[in-house]
Amino acid sequence: MFSRSNMSYEANMSYEALALPDRANLSATEAPAAATAAYDDIRTRHTIRHTIRHTIPREIIKPCVKAAGTAPSGATHQPWHVLAISNPALKNRARD
Repeated sequence: MFSRSNMSYEANMSYEALALPDRANLSATEAPAAATAAYDDIRTRHTIRHTIRHTIPREIIKPCVKAAGTAPSGATHQPWHVLAISNPALKNRARD
C-alpha cells in the first residue's frame, strides 16, 4: 500500500541496476521448434501443494530458485518467498 512513510523509506534506499541476460534471437526457422518445446514444458507443469519425504539435492534447488526469481510479477513486486527446509522438525511445523 502506498503511503508517505513508504516514500521516505524508499528515498533512503540505494538502487543498483542489474545487467540483463542476453536475449535469445531465434531465426524464423528456429523459432517454431523453440516455441513448441516451450509449450510442451509449460503444458506438463503442474502446481501441487504437497511435500515430499526425500531430499532434493541443493544443486537441483539452486537453479530452480534462480529461474523462479526471473519470473515477472504484478507491478514488479516479486511477492514470493522460497523456503528450502532440510530439518525434519521444521518441515513438520511448516506443514501445520
